[in-house]
Amino acid sequence: MNDWGRRRLYLVAYDVGDDKRWRRVFKIMRNWGDRVQLSVWRCELTPDERDTLEAQLRAEINPREDRVLLALMGTPIAVEAAGRLRTLGLPIPPVEDGALVV
Repeated sequence: MNDWGRRRLYLVAYDVGDDKRWRRVFKIMRNWGDRVQLSVWRCELTPDERDTLEAQLRAEINPREDRVLLALMGTPIAVEAAGRLRTLGLPIPPVEDGALVV
């Protein structure tokens, strides 16, 4: 099975109290997903990619001060088809073959 069949949609949000740590987390997230809001990202990840992302984030945050939430939204197609992900106001740009379409 190719990676697309194993990919799951995650919503990743974080609250990082220190500006330096926040910038490091932001730089990590730029490599993994599409920014929805300042500290909220939409990521399509395989289980191995999710584990790698979690390890990278864990290495940068202070667990006594910061919080990162990874919310599993399901498979990308199932989430879109079921209408479980809704936006009010500006829509989230569609993703085609892993590339953000703006």
